[in-house]
Amino acid sequence: MFGAPMKPLSLSLALAVSLALVSCTAEASNEPDPVDDPPPEEQLVEAIRNNDATRIEALVDAGLDVNERLEPLGLSPIAVIAASGNYELIDVVVAAGFDLEAQSRGSGRTALHVAAESGDLELISALVENGADLERGDETRQTTAVQYAFYTGRIDAARLLISLGADLHYVDTAGRNTADMAIKGGYSEAIALAEELGLTPNSTE
Repeated sequence: MFGAPMKPLSLSLALAVSLALVSCTAEASNEPDPVDDPPPEEQLVEAIRNNDATRIEALVDAGLDVNERLEPLGLSPIAVIAASGNYELIDVVVAAGFDLEAQSRGSGRTALHVAAESGDLELISALVENGADLERGDETRQTTAVQYAFYTGRIDAARLLISLGADLHYVDTAGRNTADMAIKGGYSEAIALAEELGLTPNSTE
């Protein structure tokens, strides 16, 4: 059975936990006793939170691997940017070598998957404009962003992804196409849109 996708709140909560850890580190650095600077990964999260493109570029120049998952959350830096809402950083980080297709541990989703299931049109546009792959599937069942949009009932996101060229006839490794995902999600508007587009289910489930 297709597992329910992570709620948008989960990613936001994960980011909040990460930022809290960074804040604790920053407070510790104000103590009288000298301490080392926070690890570069924590500095990266702080720079993302502060929308600090200059700091991100400095960390990259200093050798930070921008495509390592940020522990203990298992999120890619691009996913943290997606959760922060500082979308203007996407141009900066792509130029610095960030991988838009990086997948978060556990869910195996890219930032575009997250944007599709949360219905974030601005983020979808920013990611695709910077080269995000519309047909990239997640690690679990190779489910695409437009399939996530139909599954979670995000009709506006689905229409935007379609206008950008998403393949509605793609079939994931569980044998489900876009119509199947709409039915599986159970949102009447998504099912109606699939029917409007002339999509027929592929799965017999």
